[in-house]
Amino acid sequence: MKYIDSHAFVWSSDNLLYPITKDFTDLPGGKIEFSPPELLLRNGRPSLVEKFVLIQAPQYHSDNTYIIEQVTRFPEIFKAVVYVDPSSPKIQEEMINFSELGVNAFRIITSSNLNPGYYQDNGYDVMFSVAQQNNLIISISAYPDGFIELKNISEKYPEVPIVIENMGNIFQEKNNFEKCLDDLCQLSSNRNFYLKLSGFNGASNTKPSLDLLLLSIEKLSSVFSPNRLMWGSDYPFQVLHGTYEDSISILKNDCTFLSEVQKQQILSDTARNLFFSS
Repeated sequence: MKYIDSHAFVWSSDNLLYPITKDFTDLPGGKIEFSPPELLLRNGRPSLVEKFVLIQAPQYHSDNTYIIEQVTRFPEIFKAVVYVDPSSPKIQEEMINFSELGVNAFRIITSSNLNPGYYQDNGYDVMFSVAQQNNLIISISAYPDGFIELKNISEKYPEVPIVIENMGNIFQEKNNFEKCLDDLCQLSSNRNFYLKLSGFNGASNTKPSLDLLLLSIEKLSSVFSPNRLMWGSDYPFQVLHGTYEDSISILKNDCTFLSEVQKQQILSDTARNLFFSS
């Protein structure tokens, strides 16, 4: 079986050619270049990963030059989730232009403590509208206290596939974890939600125990079903805390409650059907 990594970052160490924003002067791993060959050859290929969904690195903000160059170089291997500034007056034009380059997914980055109606304002409503009109995907870095607002916007735009990254960051809520997991499960009733099983190490301030992680995946797989779940490594953050294989082996070897068909769905087919079918 060959796999697809639905959540990986790449960037260059050349900050002159690819400038970073001033908020990201200290990158994970120091000056290590997390380039596509590094991702593909050293990490992906040994783990039988054949395709990757690349997420726009936050230090580049809305300058998607580097990620578009990589997808152009390796069109059969990479798909891009780009970031556009939601406050831009040209956001509709920008999304259409990217879609003409073959980009089919756009990222929204949120924080905790969202105001009511958050996705109705701040340019996000336009993003969802453009996505629905043009068969595009919205990928969201969401947090548990924003799940209600996320549910509301999903119901307004039911044809837009909405991918929740890093299991909704539920492991960051260690004092309220069970409620956060239940709230995330409730989102499964909206059929346009997809969920990434990613960020086990990198995105969580507190790394969950294996038992807690497996319990969570089992519960989520029972409500979302494997055809709306996909695995992601969260590379390179994953390799800063372990190895690339550590992440994928949890799904391959530790999730004994999943059948081989279900594992294939999560490790390959869901991401293939959503990101690589167009």
